[in-house]
Amino acid sequence: MKEVTIERIAVPWYMQYILVVLKEKNTHRRIPIGVGQQEGVSIIGALEHCPSPSPRPIPHDLLVTFVEKLSGTIRHVVVTKLHEEQKTFYATIVLEESDGSTHEVDARPSDALALAVRQNTPVFVEEALLDWVEKDDPSWADRDRLATVWPVSNSSYSEPEDNQTDK
Repeated sequence: MKEVTIERIAVPWYMQYILVVLKEKNTHRRIPIGVGQQEGVSIIGALEHCPSPSPRPIPHDLLVTFVEKLSGTIRHVVVTKLHEEQKTFYATIVLEESDGSTHEVDARPSDALALAVRQNTPVFVEEALLDWVEKDDPSWADRDRLATVWPVSNSSYSEPEDNQTDK
């Protein structure tokens, strides 16, 4: 597993989803993950420390409250695999109980990332996924050129080495 940060979030005008770009710490390897619009907005809101637009808790805030009320913590999240035919990523949320025992919960990467940014929890990607993206299509990083891009370098969560937004 390699630790990553959220480098940027792009909203391509030609796509129905938001692109979250994860960058491996201390390298230039990146992996794009498409997330739904609601999940993407939830991630952006948490990164920017925006108050919820709803007077009631949204699902990601509610899940964090559940974990805290049960005296647990979110230890870290891991993007674990890609189902190539479906182009679907999978993730795991690792929860820790107050007695130190841990539990792995299957999750969509979008939900795992939304929880991680709320708790300032480390995010990891399996190295094989980073290798696959680099080998399969190294030019993917250019795909967000026709997009509205939110660099997240000002976030307390992300610490990208190079903040290269498209001009």
